[in-house]
Amino acid sequence: MKAIIGTEDDVIGFGLTGVEQRYILNMDEDITTITEAITDLHDDTQTVFINEALLTTLRYHDKEDEYDMNFIMIPDTDKTPNIDEIEELAKETLGIDI
Repeated sequence: MKAIIGTEDDVIGFGLTGVEQRYILNMDEDITTITEAITDLHDDTQTVFINEALLTTLRYHDKEDEYDMNFIMIPDTDKTPNIDEIEELAKETLGIDI
């Protein structure tokens, strides 16, 4: 099962693709709110698409490894990623080198 945790725009976009578990959070949410959203997900959730800012907060607090899920970052749309970030994202999410 898949889930999306992100801004309203993130959630609307992924909701249109059929992702049923959707949590709208602000990009500046605290770690408690983020971990509560993750804990509320179904037990069989394997993949979580998560906003870049929220994933950065999760990683800053060393919480990502506490969950048996794959987190896939949704890049922040307010900034233009450089080529290194795009290559890293492709490697992380698709397992390919570009």
